Amino acid sequence: MANAAADREDLIRSVIIWAIALAAAIVVAFIVGKLFGLGAPPGLIFGAAVFIVLPYLVPARRKAAEAVAPAAHGHAEAAALVTLADMPGEAPAEAPAAAAISERVREAARAAGEAARALAGDDAAPVGVRPATLAGPRDGTPDNLRRLKGVGPKFEVVLHELGVFHFDQIAGWGPEEIAWIDANLDGFTGRVVREDWVGQAAILAAGGETEHSQRVDRGEST
Repeated sequence: MANAAADREDLIRSVIIWAIALAAAIVVAFIVGKLFGLGAPPGLIFGAAVFIVLPYLVPARRKAAEAVAPAAHGHAEAAALVTLADMPGEAPAEAPAAAAISERVREAARAAGEAARALAGDDAAPVGVRPATLAGPRDGTPDNLRRLKGVGPKFEVVLHELGVFHFDQIAGWGPEEIAWIDANLDGFTGRVVREDWVGQAAILAAGGETEHSQRVDRGEST
């Protein structure tokens, strides 16, 4: 059980270290590419190198085991296994919640994005193209965007505020529109591609169904 707790602690530390490496890679790529005037390719190369190398320079955890030799006159003593942690502190919780791990990852990713935006400043070139939007839903009735896998009540409100009310709008997004969504809407990074919103929206806009949309229609998912 102690080993399982230690493994979970190692996982948390590894995720945080990789997130920090991502932030450092973004900073290095920006400095090399823009501040030094070398252009995007060298910046990306240096950034990638930092992202790959940095995590291996920070040990996540060290473990040592030492068996105690048997005492004199043939009396055998129990072997002791000693676990050494890099950082002092209380023992980790036996079963840390998955939500806590996800929150740490989100915080690290958010910090990386803020660091990159701070370095880029107000003069940074905009990323992607803002999707075409509507002032309101057609005929006053929006599509139920929660029928898209990955769109919950919170994201549906955000999309409505952006001016996206219908499946055919999302089905028409290309790489530039997706890049704009990733860069400008907090919490959306990678979600559009990962959940294939465009493909799902195309099916639903044409009157088809997906497994997720059927669950939503049955009230099994929100």
